[in-house]
Amino acid sequence: MFLFGLIVTCACIVAVVAITGALARWMLKPLFDAQSKVKSKVQYFITDIYVLILQMAITGLPMASVPRYRSEDTIIACIGVWVLLALFWWLGVHILSAAQITRALPRAVSLGITIPAAYISSCLACMLALPSLANPVLLVGLLPVYPAVFLVVRALALWAADRTAPETP
Repeated sequence: MFLFGLIVTCACIVAVVAITGALARWMLKPLFDAQSKVKSKVQYFITDIYVLILQMAITGLPMASVPRYRSEDTIIACIGVWVLLALFWWLGVHILSAAQITRALPRAVSLGITIPAAYISSCLACMLALPSLANPVLLVGLLPVYPAVFLVVRALALWAADRTAPETP
């Protein structure tokens, strides 16, 4: 019985990761399509650093401002969120550099909102869709929300991809 439970758990984890990746890739497709065929170097802009600092400050705000949240568990959770944000930021910088998006506003919106929202919303949608992890009432209540979120994130990615730097001859 233990082995069966372990197999089902592993299958659910693999399903969540695969579906999350596919949904996020679909939402960020305009950015992936804007990537040039020529291998470009990763470019770090000061805007990118500002976005990372702002994200970490916002997620660390509850820990610093509310005394009851200053426990060891909260610190560990906050560090985990910071690691996840740093991963999203790193992936985003690579995607935006390959797509040659150099303007400050599209980079900030993509790094701060679009890329984290694509991965987080698709992961949450997958976890809610699994019957063992979701309350059916909650699933039905959130069902209209997720397509709207997916379409907004895709529209933001399309907006950022349309604002690539003009090519020089």
